[in-house]
Amino acid sequence: MSRSPAVAITRPARFVLQGPSLLMMAVFIGLAAWVGYYGEVVLLIPALLLALFYGTGKRTLEVDAGRRRYRLGIELAGFNPGRWHPLPAVQRVVLRYYSDLAVSSGDGGGLEYNQDARYLVLLSVPGSPRAYRLFSTATYKLAFQVACYLGQALRAPVLGYDQLKQETVLQKAEDE
Repeated sequence: MSRSPAVAITRPARFVLQGPSLLMMAVFIGLAAWVGYYGEVVLLIPALLLALFYGTGKRTLEVDAGRRRYRLGIELAGFNPGRWHPLPAVQRVVLRYYSDLAVSSGDGGGLEYNQDARYLVLLSVPGSPRAYRLFSTATYKLAFQVACYLGQALRAPVLGYDQLKQETVLQKAEDE
């Protein structure tokens, strides 16, 4: 009798972008206790629900490399209702600094300067001049962590580009 080959079932890899806010949970529990003391049931239930949301809510990025998909969303009490998105074929993960400057006329007749600077995590698609934008944040540390996590999950090298468009290898591919 022949046996079928063993199939490895892998779970999606999860990266927590933002953990639960225990301070906000404590604030809403205190609010719930205060309104519960005065018998305001109408306000008690939303306060308890908000405490549950802040106490168990996490912003996560999940990558299922076997099925070539990812999910970016909010997880509540272990349940993530977010939609899965297909992952393109990835040549490398790119961390890039991006800023733009918008000049507009202000209310007082003068000019207003609004600068927006952020770090983008991009997936470089082979044979295409365009990249797939996966994540954007204002802090370098979080963008670096997400890019390295994606590089490990997808077994792709991670390249970084600074303000002067200088390329640096942040992490080599697992195969190399």
